[in-house]
Amino acid sequence: MKRVLFFFTLAFLSVFSVSFGHAQSLYLVELISKADKPVLSQEAVNQIQKEHLAHIRELNNAGVLLAAGPFEGGGGLFILQCNTIDEARDAVSSDPAVKASRFDFALTPYNATKGFICQVHESAEMVSLVFVKITPASGRRDDFQVQKVHRDFMAKNIEAVKVVYEGWNSSIADGFLVISGSDVAGVESLFSKHPLKASGSLDISVKGLWIADGAFCE
Repeated sequence: MKRVLFFFTLAFLSVFSVSFGHAQSLYLVELISKADKPVLSQEAVNQIQKEHLAHIRELNNAGVLLAAGPFEGGGGLFILQCNTIDEARDAVSSDPAVKASRFDFALTPYNATKGFICQVHESAEMVSLVFVKITPASGRRDDFQVQKVHRDFMAKNIEAVKVVYEGWNSSIADGFLVISGSDVAGVESLFSKHPLKASGSLDISVKGLWIADGAFCE
């Protein structure tokens, strides 16, 4: 499913760059719409959006921003490459939309274990994918049994979903997946059957993600 999208409270340029030969780390940024964000005039919102886009251009031109796109229902995703987590945090916290209290954010370092990020043109169409975030419960992050059960679940369902990109933090049960297609309900139904979700050992969230066509080298 492809379409060109114009965003009101969250607008992203679909511009990506990949740097090679640098010992930089990757960071997943989840922008989270604030429920208590200030009530602003349309003029003020438009100005913040304009400054937000300018900031994205700056990050892209600096080789910091690799990918960006909004989640269905609000918020969005950045993928950054930076030398340190403090550098990544500064890149996000200096975003005008964050400074204006429109968004909170969660920042997670990760290693890419499948897929690649490709450079695409700024005018590329946006496509709908599915984003799955997997977070172990407190005290289970480095639990080998959690990792094993999760690996077994993914192996049994490898034909059910097409994973185009994935990244993991400290363990194979602490990361995220980007899945081809727009069937959020279907993916959510599949992961609702994950044995560790029912037991509370894993928190699994599923969202629709809009991103530039070809950003994950499909």
